[in-house]
Amino acid sequence: MQEELNAYQQEIKDTREVLKKIRLELKQVQEILRKKKSALKGLKQKIYQKKLEKENSRLNKETQNTEVDVIFPKALEEVEVYTKDNQVIMAKPSKRVFDEGLYLQYRSVLRENRLLKNHLSKKDFENSLLKIELRDLHKEIKLYQVQNLLKDK
Repeated sequence: MQEELNAYQQEIKDTREVLKKIRLELKQVQEILRKKKSALKGLKQKIYQKKLEKENSRLNKETQNTEVDVIFPKALEEVEVYTKDNQVIMAKPSKRVFDEGLYLQYRSVLRENRLLKNHLSKKDFENSLLKIELRDLHKEIKLYQVQNLLKDK
């Protein structure tokens, strides 16, 4: 009987040692997994940054190309004049409707407005991408939490 008891105790000790080794290996594997996840996260951020840079450069090139094609207003050359009997007469204006200084100021404000709109659209695009990434990260975190709860049980 004593021999059987000693054999069981020895088996329990051996099992505990094996269990300790397995737990140690599990901790090591979890640490490696955590490091790889952080490395993967870093790579995802780099990829995302590169995509943003490419998109910004593409949008900058598009805005440079569109600036050349912009049509600015000109001084009036002909005016339609409606008479009392509903006839349309084409006439040349007797004086300029606006002076050259106002025209140049209008052009510069128009150009600046267009650039600001393009910049705003870029920022809106970046904002929407960041919202999508934030949503995905929240889902990922919830998924990891659920997985950890299942592992703990």
